[in-house]
Amino acid sequence: MVTSSTLGAVLDGAIVSTMLYGVSIGQTYRYFKAYPDDDIRLKTVVTILFMLDGIQECFIIHALWYFLVQKCEGHSPSKCYVWSYTAFPVPSQLVIFIVQCFYLRRIWAFGKRKLVYILLVGAILELFLGFGVLHSSFCPHPNAYNL
Repeated sequence: MVTSSTLGAVLDGAIVSTMLYGVSIGQTYRYFKAYPDDDIRLKTVVTILFMLDGIQECFIIHALWYFLVQKCEGHSPSKCYVWSYTAFPVPSQLVIFIVQCFYLRRIWAFGKRKLVYILLVGAILELFLGFGVLHSSFCPHPNAYNL
């Protein structure tokens, strides 16, 4: 449940998240400048991850704008609802899944192609992706937890 006493902590977290997004921008720029000859597939993965990170940051900022400025002024934040509050875990889960699939591919390449390990880790990845999607789809309102 979103209460006015927790919005300060959420704002602090969003500020830190925005600063780290700035670091991500710098790292992405530096990667493309330092490694122009990398495989196009790796560059595509880096670009997709960067875009998903930006989308997540936009969702977080939109939700905070809605809670703190636009609609919840003078109302209890627990009575307010905004779509971006529900949507921001989705890009995060996609980033986690893509990065773990990248690691899985590297394990496959360097681990002498041991199928048992890859299947086990792949199943665990699917499980965590499923939990993330399940959480974001069945928790559409801030009051869903009734804390």
